[in-house]
Amino acid sequence: MKINKIHLIFIILLVFISNLSLALSQLQQNTDYELEVTQITVNNEPTEPQKGAIVIASTDSLSIDYKLLEPVNAKKTDFFYRLTLTNGNDTSTSNSGFPTVKYNNLMEGRYFIIISAFAIREKWEVKPYKLQIIVDNKLAELWKKNKEIEKKLLAKQKQLLNQNRKSEDFYAHLAEFLQTPIGLALLILILILISFFTFYMVYRKKINQIKRVQKLIEKRGKNMANSELAPITQEEYEKLIAENANLKAEMSSMKGQIDAMSVRSNELASRNKELEAKIELLSNSKSDLEELAKQKDDLFTIVIHDIKNPAAIIKNLVDLLRSYDLTANEQQEIIEDIAETTLKIVQLSQEVTKILTLESSIMVLNLEPSPIKYVIDDVIIRNKPDASRKRMSLFAEVDSNLPDLEIDSAKIDEVLDNLISNAIKFTQEGGSIRVKAYKELKDVIVEVSDNGLGLSEEDVAKAFRRGQKLSNKPTGGETSTGIGLWIVKKIVDAHHGKVWIKSVLGKGSTFAFSIPQKQSGLKE
Repeated sequence: MKINKIHLIFIILLVFISNLSLALSQLQQNTDYELEVTQITVNNEPTEPQKGAIVIASTDSLSIDYKLLEPVNAKKTDFFYRLTLTNGNDTSTSNSGFPTVKYNNLMEGRYFIIISAFAIREKWEVKPYKLQIIVDNKLAELWKKNKEIEKKLLAKQKQLLNQNRKSEDFYAHLAEFLQTPIGLALLILILILISFFTFYMVYRKKINQIKRVQKLIEKRGKNMANSELAPITQEEYEKLIAENANLKAEMSSMKGQIDAMSVRSNELASRNKELEAKIELLSNSKSDLEELAKQKDDLFTIVIHDIKNPAAIIKNLVDLLRSYDLTANEQQEIIEDIAETTLKIVQLSQEVTKILTLESSIMVLNLEPSPIKYVIDDVIIRNKPDASRKRMSLFAEVDSNLPDLEIDSAKIDEVLDNLISNAIKFTQEGGSIRVKAYKELKDVIVEVSDNGLGLSEEDVAKAFRRGQKLSNKPTGGETSTGIGLWIVKKIVDAHHGKVWIKSVLGKGSTFAFSIPQKQSGLKE
C-alpha cells in the first residue's frame, strides 16, 4: 500500500511527540537558571498582578512576555518554553521557542498559566512560573474604574508637584546657569568686583583719615611758623602719635586683606580652570557615549543581517518540505538542516544577550588561585576537533614554574576559547596554532599565535571594538559576530590586565594578554 504525503507527515509527528514526551519525563530541575516574566499587558497596556492574580474581562486580550535568566558563564544551550493553561477541568500544554504568549476571548472563570523552560539535550528544566488569571466581566469593570480613579489621583498629584516646582524654577535655572562656563565666569567676575569695591571703600576711608591728619599737621606747622608762642601741646602730640599708630595698624590690616583677596582670586581662577577641564571631560564623555551608541546600532544591524540569511534558508527548506513528495531520508536531511540553521540563530541571539549583560551590569569575578595551565589545556582539548577538521596543529608551550593566578577561571576560559577559535577560523587548512604562557615581572603573559591571514594596521586599530568585523573572512565558511575580541578585552580589563596584537598581513597574528599574579590591593 502506498503511503501518501499526509500519512507520512502524520507518522513523523506521532514519532516526534512520543520521543518528546519521553524526554520531558526524564528532565531534572536546574537551579542555575531562572524564569522571569518581564511584562504583562492587557489590551496592549502594561499591568501588574494584584495579590498574585490578573483580573480581565472575557473580551480582553492578554499578553505575557518572559525570558530565561542564564548564568554569565553558562554553556550555549538550546532550550524551549513549555506553556500550560488550566482552569481545573480543561488543560492545554504547548511548547514554544518564542518568549511571549497571547490569549484572547477566554471564558469567565479562574485560570492558571504555568510557564517553564527545558533543554532536552542537557535533560534539565527550570522551576516554573505560575500566574493566576481571573476572567470576570463585572470584577474587571470595577478594576478598570479603580485604575481610572488612580490615574486621576496621580494626575492631580503631578499637577500639585508642578505648581510647587514653578516656585523653585528660578533658583533651579539660576543654579543650572551658574554651572555653565559663562555662568561660572560671570559669578567669578561679580565676586571680584564686590571684593575690589569693598577694598576701595575701606581704602578711601583710610586715605581720608590720612589726609585729615596731614592737614592738621600742616595747620599746626603754619601756626608754629607764624607764631613762636603757639607750640604743640603734650596732649596734641600724644593724640597725633596715637592716630599715627592706629593708621599703621589699619594699613597693615588692609595689606593682609589685600593679600587674602589675592589668594582668594587665585583660588577662584584655579577652580575655574578645574571646572573648564571637567566641562571638557564631560564633552569628551558625551562624544564617547555617542560613539558607543553608534557602535551598538551598527552591531544590531550586523546581527539582523546575519539572522536574515539563516531565516531565509529555513523558509526555503520548509517550502521544499511542503512542496515535494520526498523520501524519508530526504525529509530527515532537510529537518537536520533546519535544526542546524535554527541553532545558528539561537547562537546569535545568545551573543546579543551576552553583550547586553556585559553592558548593563558591573562584571562580578569569582577570584580563586588557579593554575593557568589547566585552563589552557581544557580549552585546547575542546578546540582540537575543529582544528583537526582543517588539518591544523594546535599545541601549547607553558612554563613549568608559573605561579597560580587569582582569576575567574570560567571567564579566562572564555577569553582563551575566543582567541583560539578565532585563530582556527582565520587560518588556512594545514596551518599551525601555538598557545604560549610565561612569566614576566609580576604578570603572566599568554599568547595565541597562528600563521594565518594576518591583519592590516587598520584592522589592528579597531580589533577590540564591539561589533567590529575585520576585513578577513573565515577560511572554512565559519560564522563571526564581531564581538569575541570585545568580550576578551572586557574580561581582561576586569582582571586589571592588558590585551594587544602583533600581526603581519598574510603571515599570521599573535593575540596576547597579561594578568597580574595577585588581584588583591589593585584599584578598580
